[in-house]
Amino acid sequence: MHVGPGHPGALRLAGVALAEAIRPRPPARFRDWLPDNIVLVDGPKKGELWALEDAPYLGEIADCLSLEHPCNLVTVRKSQQTGVSILALAWSLYIADTAPDNTIYGLPSIDFLQDMNSQKLQPLIEAWQAKTGKQVIFPAVSRSGSGSTIYEKRFAGGSLMLANANVATDLSGKTTRYGVKDEVSKWQTHVSGDDPETLFFGRFTAFRRTKAFKIFELSTPEIDTGDELGDLPGHCRIDRSFKRSDQRFWNIACVECGEEFVQAHEGFHLDRLHPHKSFYVCPHCGHIISETERVIGVRNGRYIATLTGPDRHPGFHVDAFISLMMSYEAIAEDILNHSKPGGLGDKGIFNLVYGLPAKVKGNAPEYERLMERREPFAEMEIPAEGLILVAGADVQHNG
Repeated sequence: MHVGPGHPGALRLAGVALAEAIRPRPPARFRDWLPDNIVLVDGPKKGELWALEDAPYLGEIADCLSLEHPCNLVTVRKSQQTGVSILALAWSLYIADTAPDNTIYGLPSIDFLQDMNSQKLQPLIEAWQAKTGKQVIFPAVSRSGSGSTIYEKRFAGGSLMLANANVATDLSGKTTRYGVKDEVSKWQTHVSGDDPETLFFGRFTAFRRTKAFKIFELSTPEIDTGDELGDLPGHCRIDRSFKRSDQRFWNIACVECGEEFVQAHEGFHLDRLHPHKSFYVCPHCGHIISETERVIGVRNGRYIATLTGPDRHPGFHVDAFISLMMSYEAIAEDILNHSKPGGLGDKGIFNLVYGLPAKVKGNAPEYERLMERREPFAEMEIPAEGLILVAGADVQHNG
């Protein structure tokens, strides 16, 4: 059969089809991957697919965690009941599915790891693979080294390693490209004096020159005894990292005046006798914001970075005021419960509700006040009017 000169020919058609089939495709954005793959395994929407409308403030965080985003570190300072923890677990599965490589997931204790695996991660894996029909994570295989275990989820191209951040050996000898620092504020300096965050970061050395790694750190804050800048010991780990980020806060618009603002505890009016009547006041016009208006504002809100600079990574503040799992009434109830005898007090309120570190309030007077009370007595002399002599000596444990 004669084929005209303008006909593409079978070989060319086959070549074009083959080229299209084997052309590398960019990984899906994490934001787009989530609703097609993640099935919620607990809470009021258990069994339903993850939806951005249930937590709109997670969308921009997911964008920063996408593989094409150039940042190497994402920080989230959060309260409880915000959905950020599920986002971290889902990100681990997103990596295994779209760009498989070694990932380390750090938690502050073996109990944390076991509970997270049995109650969150493993059910999430099973629901994901049942929904999509994929078999990305290798199943556990008895008497074989090829299957997954409790602390290592294996897949083609890498594995997800669960590590106890407070044990040095769990953070040693593992070259990884991706990492999660979960509840990092509870990570403690090891008995050897090693800092767990330093050991954790050491696992990424092979990728540092090319900046081809990514770390996601998230935590509710803890008690803070450090300096304001976070340069001295005692500072809350997640708060310290957040202060070094671009500090993004979720802004909502007032339905009355249209001005944007960040909800904070200073603007919340607590009704102790009737928690359901608690409300928020717009800082611009004084409009009393109802729970319904809060939900509308959160759904249509946006992050605004408060600091800029080439050395600042994406950092997000997520608290109960923007969580759609919470309400003004629920916030009021939590504040009242933590304030009761036996409650967590300011620590519970600031850490778990406001997503802020709690400052230690001691009863010792400030050193300036003590210095002001000095009297002009000479050194090495006992004043004549002295009635009681108190002496002390430092004997270096040898006395």
